[in-house]
Amino acid sequence: MKCSNTERVAQRVGLVAAIAGTVVMLGACDALILDREPEIAHLEISSSEVSEVTLITSQWFVELEDPECPQCARLIHLVAADTTYNASLPFSRSYPFTSRLQFFAETYPTELRPATLSMTVYLDDEQWYNDSRRLVLENEDGERETLRFVYKYNDVSVGGG
Repeated sequence: MKCSNTERVAQRVGLVAAIAGTVVMLGACDALILDREPEIAHLEISSSEVSEVTLITSQWFVELEDPECPQCARLIHLVAADTTYNASLPFSRSYPFTSRLQFFAETYPTELRPATLSMTVYLDDEQWYNDSRRLVLENEDGERETLRFVYKYNDVSVGGG
């Protein structure tokens, strides 16, 4: 069956739209990776169940391999904690990057009871982290549950021995 000019134009428009959609999707994947040094990290924390959290932030830390479990997640060692304090909710603050281009944030309820917390982190204007969970006092490993964000522009890790 032979196509009319209108049908051919419609097919071409559809093909162009499909190609454009693919390019946009590929661009969206690339948008998750900063191809430049970030200038600012913006942190937001909220909860409808508690009014205060303990907050730890740092812009100077190293990642270490766990000598007891090399295949496990790396351990974070804070060289200097920029802030460790109780923060009132809702919390919103921007942190300009230093020459280290690192940002660490960890939070948990100040009150000794389970609570749902939400934490969002933006690097410049891009959302990089968005988590909302009910945090219990101790998980199955006996550790306090927290919300944690770790970012390093230049990924340098120190291995264990």
